Amino acid sequence: MITITRITANDDLSKIVLEIQNTNWVAASEISPEDYNVEELKEYLLNTESVFIVAYSDEQFVGMASAKILNKPTGDIWLYIDEVDVSEDKQRQGVGRELMKYLLKFAQDSECDEVWIGTEVDNAPANALYNSLNPIEIQKCIGYTYMFKK
Repeated sequence: MITITRITANDDLSKIVLEIQNTNWVAASEISPEDYNVEELKEYLLNTESVFIVAYSDEQFVGMASAKILNKPTGDIWLYIDEVDVSEDKQRQGVGRELMKYLLKFAQDSECDEVWIGTEVDNAPANALYNSLNPIEIQKCIGYTYMFKK
């Protein structure tokens, strides 16, 4: 059974960070576990637009997702899903689907007008997952990255 929990700044962030750091992630997830620390996670969670959820299977940490509620200048409210990551040993076992279902329900309960998530064209598992959740539109996009610090 997969359990999804929304994390707040009041939760045991040391435990969460340790779980992230001790999890084997697939290379495609681009997670650098050493980049996660309690102070930065707490700062992220103190922002009221931030959403951070974790997944457990039989009390074992198996995935996480982050998102932001965005108020658009048109008055629309979007949930922008930034990351959906599943541990290497739990890929294709429903964890990503449960994370996404939680976020979609969260967006609906938060009266968001839209949910947006992107992934690479060649990320077949992610594309299969997102497509299986019946999106109203699938866009082909080009992304641009600008780096200011390493």
